[in-house]
Amino acid sequence: MSTVPNLPNIINLTIDADRAHLEASIARLVAKCTRVERVSIDIGNPANYKPHCFCHREDGWDWDGMNISLEHLREAMITGFLPSEHHRSLVRLMIASAPALEKMTVESYCGKELDGSIPCDRGHWTPCASEGSGRHGRVTIYEWTPDKRRDG
Repeated sequence: MSTVPNLPNIINLTIDADRAHLEASIARLVAKCTRVERVSIDIGNPANYKPHCFCHREDGWDWDGMNISLEHLREAMITGFLPSEHHRSLVRLMIASAPALEKMTVESYCGKELDGSIPCDRGHWTPCASEGSGRHGRVTIYEWTPDKRRDG
């Protein structure tokens, strides 16, 4: 498989990943867009998981060892979010890698609370809406915003 070159001219990126367990590949692709300001990711239907997809690793994925730079990212939206460790790790990595991030919206499809499952010392999660059903079932929308900085 060939590697993806740097994509410095992309400032708005939409990814429709119609398979589960592509989170690490998504993170690598987003990292190649060095000037990206807005990202929208639809993780897709978890029923489409393929154990032999190109991103599957027998020994798991080392999220702690992954470093990406998203210094221009200001806004991100993730739909298809499930409270799996891979999904939470993708969100944590994006927040930690984006110092200019102003807002991240996550649509959770399990009806579980998102607040404490993705800790972040730079901001906070707020539930914005809850809908009866979405593409994957009950939808709860959360928004992450950075804490206000105190000067002096």
